[in-house]
Amino acid sequence: MTDHDLEASPVLDGEQELTIMPDDEQERQYPLATVKARVGAFLVDLMIIGVINSLLMTYDGLQSWEMAISVNALFLGLTASIYFIFFTYYKGQTPGKMLLKIKVVRRDGQDLDWKTVMIRELFGKIVSQLRFFYLGYLYCLVSKTNQCWHDLFADTYVISLSKKEKFHHIVLEK
Repeated sequence: MTDHDLEASPVLDGEQELTIMPDDEQERQYPLATVKARVGAFLVDLMIIGVINSLLMTYDGLQSWEMAISVNALFLGLTASIYFIFFTYYKGQTPGKMLLKIKVVRRDGQDLDWKTVMIRELFGKIVSQLRFFYLGYLYCLVSKTNQCWHDLFADTYVISLSKKEKFHHIVLEK
């Protein structure tokens, strides 16, 4: 499944829907999350990760600020990876996504499994960042379904849960 299979324009207003056909063969439609909601959730998550990281880090034993910054950058990457993997696997949502009422789902409607989460959150996000150029993230600006590269690798989408009454769809939450 590629974003071209949905035959739509980029999701700027949140009106685009994703149709999922899970094993129970009951077709479900979900509004796709907007780029604005995805960026907002990511910024919230970065603030939370920054707070967690600053609580865990101490610079007392480090020789210089340069060393402290290097250790902090490495530690921040580790903290962020654990954070995104944990919340995406167990909830399909990070706290930022929960706040903005968006959720990661598999195209086939099944629950996220470890393989999908690791492809999306570890391998996919490393590739999406491409030496800090973030081309994989910028791709969502031209994707018809607002998918970043890590979504494409894992065959996932980010849907909106906030407009369920308007769209009369079934929410994936159990």
